Amino acid sequence: MPTFPRHFLQTLARIATALMLALLGQSQLERVEPRIFSGLLLVVAAAVLLWMPQALARLWREPRYRPALALLAVSTACVAATLHLHSAMGASATRPVAVWLIGMAVFLVACRRFDHARDDLPPLNIGWTRRDTFIVASATAIALALRVISLDRAPLTFSGDEGQMAMEAVRVGLGELLDPFATGWLGHPTLWFFLQSFSMNVFGDSVFGVRMISALLGSASIGSTYFFARLLYNRRVAALTAILLATYHFHIHFSRMALNNIADPLFGTLILSFLILGCRTRRFSMFGLTGLLLGLALYFYPGARLFVILVFCLGLLRLIPYLRRAPQARLINPWPAAFIGAGLVVAAAPLLQTFVRHPQEFMARVTVEGISRHWLETEMARTGQTALQIFWHQFKHASLAFNSYPDSDPFYDQAHLRPLLWGAAAALMLLGFLCAVFRLRRWAYQVPVLWFCLAVFFGGMMLRLPPGSARYGTLTPVVCLFIALAISQVLQQIEAAMPLSTAGRRRSLPINLAGAAFIAYLSAVSINSYFNDYIPHERLGGVNTHAANALAVYLKEQPAGAKVYFPGPPRMSYRGFATLSFIARDVIGQDVTPTLQIPQTVPPAIADHPTIYAVLPGRRNELSIIKKRYPGGESKTLTWP
Repeated sequence: MPTFPRHFLQTLARIATALMLALLGQSQLERVEPRIFSGLLLVVAAAVLLWMPQALARLWREPRYRPALALLAVSTACVAATLHLHSAMGASATRPVAVWLIGMAVFLVACRRFDHARDDLPPLNIGWTRRDTFIVASATAIALALRVISLDRAPLTFSGDEGQMAMEAVRVGLGELLDPFATGWLGHPTLWFFLQSFSMNVFGDSVFGVRMISALLGSASIGSTYFFARLLYNRRVAALTAILLATYHFHIHFSRMALNNIADPLFGTLILSFLILGCRTRRFSMFGLTGLLLGLALYFYPGARLFVILVFCLGLLRLIPYLRRAPQARLINPWPAAFIGAGLVVAAAPLLQTFVRHPQEFMARVTVEGISRHWLETEMARTGQTALQIFWHQFKHASLAFNSYPDSDPFYDQAHLRPLLWGAAAALMLLGFLCAVFRLRRWAYQVPVLWFCLAVFFGGMMLRLPPGSARYGTLTPVVCLFIALAISQVLQQIEAAMPLSTAGRRRSLPINLAGAAFIAYLSAVSINSYFNDYIPHERLGGVNTHAANALAVYLKEQPAGAKVYFPGPPRMSYRGFATLSFIARDVIGQDVTPTLQIPQTVPPAIADHPTIYAVLPGRRNELSIIKKRYPGGESKTLTWP
């Protein structure tokens, strides 16, 4: 009987395991209700199992790579330990979080060791100077001031979604929410609530404190956007983009709300910046950092999943020129994709574990907001339009959110009936977009165009009621970049047409001053439109949101233990608005559902504490019944704002 070498049997076992994983993944995809996330994850695991061991074995034969491989093994062990600790987590998340952070740090060190072992890398020189540092510091300082001043009063309305997220952060502080790698309210990953809880510990348990983390992330995205534009173009375009973003009213608004949407611009620009550096310098550390940031972005707004698709598509576009010159598949370098994928898994592994256990959580927001066959059939019956007409309507409203159609969400400027840009800024954005499209053969212009198109498709056209401002926050850096490209192109053409000075040089100073003046004008218009036009007439949410805010501010002034009876249902429930729960936490609230018809049905007042009966306009007639029961009570009318 023939004997087989040990490595031959190991190879057969590995191949068999990979094929079984692939078949198991396919079976998940073929279910009546497909488990898309777990199915694709199993297929990807099968592909990694087929390819990685052979590639790592080849590297192990090179002694210079062995320290990096050892560190990679340590990082893998940290990931495994994190998953184990997460699955068996008790009353504290300290250990799994610590091991998770160590695993990411070790992975980055391993990537750096791989780079040090290579002798074919170009220098990492991006031409950064003190002028760049000055521009970033100045623009960030302006952005921080615009996002922090009067943060608790502008916007004055504390929306229901802000209240829900703030109450999740309160649960973290009370020790009721322990898992930072799970999903919470409406399927949002819970790590954001831990960051909000930390923000409240530092800046105060208040509206200001819970909003501060958003203001900091929004301000940080100015520097990351400058870095992103500087890598793709030049200092002028980068400076224009950063200043425009720092003063863009739409970006300012979401930086002043306690929502996780504002993390998208920061992560998007950082992810693409390190991807660009990786492609230019071929450094594994840049690709590894790209993957880590991709994984971390998944812990914030669900729209960050767009960046995984964006990086994949940009990688394919980057490969096209090489495939034309070298069609042989063996010449394609798989290591960049491997390090990006490894970084993503290292960072996102605990959250992916949650999604594997609860696959419905992965698609929760898409299920609620995405278009489906049932939705399409309902719209066709309601409007009398064909499917093609409905999709055309979706496309128009999604693609022209910054030029034509008003916000459909209650999160921003819905009442003013205007798009997310208007006037000169909107016209320049379209010109910049077309300028990039005309130069689409260059990868530097493919990046923002593809980002814009994918966001419009997945965040607009494929979701109900586009355009929703909450889903378009990711595009704020891209929109400002398009405006900057248009302005820069105009300035370049004017410079080229200027007569030469006696010294044979172009007179660029007047052009630069004119450009600076125009940017100052656009910035002033944007700031004024937000603080002097929008904020005094702000109408976030609907009438129930306004009622909740008016009552919450009044109840906050009451002593602890006060009791409020709320004849609000069916229009509104006291516990249905976390705005009340967060702002007036020391007050005991109770809904009064049955209609009050005689004084005896009025809930009794409590001793030693104030008792408040908060009646909505729709049930105003019941106020007379309450007054008959307690004739000596004080009446007060609350309005908002």
